[in-house]
This record gives sequence, structure tokens and C-alpha cells, in this order.
Amino acid sequence: MGNPIPFDFHDIRSFADLYYAPKSKSFVAITLFYDDKTDLTKASIYTLMGPPLAAEQGMNTVVNPLTLRYILYAGLLVIVLLIGWWLYQKNEQGQDCPLRK
Repeated sequence: MGNPIPFDFHDIRSFADLYYAPKSKSFVAITLFYDDKTDLTKASIYTLMGPPLAAEQGMNTVVNPLTLRYILYAGLLVIVLLIGWWLYQKNEQGQDCPLRK
């Protein structure tokens, strides 16, 4: 439901595991990647919030009414600006402006 956890897989020296941390109710993902060229192991640690949702729950998104209002106002502003630009272009080209009739 979120971003994927990157995991470089090269050979049997790559490792990944997932642990549950009960106190924080989160999951900890650890990946290890051994690089033959540098003879170093890169360790990455990721945390995932829990508890996980059941498959039938899916992902419910709640839209803030203020956010929706701002999106509508922005859309309306864009439409007004496009109409104004169109009328300005018609006036510059010497065509009759529909508002002058």
C-alpha cells in the first residue's frame, strides 16, 4: 500500500528479513547486499507502520473538504485565466471580441 522496499539481489550473499516490533507496533525490514567489487556489505533498514490491514479492508482515502474546496477554486481560476487569455488573443489579432457586441 506504500512505497516498495528496494532489494538488490545478486547471489546467495544477499539477505532480507522482516521483524515485528511489538512495542512500537511496527515492522522492521532489513536488507543486506554484498558487493564483490568492493568486498563490502550494504545494510539497509526500513520501518513499516502496523498493524497491517486485512486484504478485504483495502485502502480508504479520506479527502479533507478544505483541500477539495481549494482544488475546485484552483480549477475555476485556471478556467477564468484561459478564457481571459483567449479573449486577449482574439483582441490582439483584430477579431471582434465576443464581449464587445
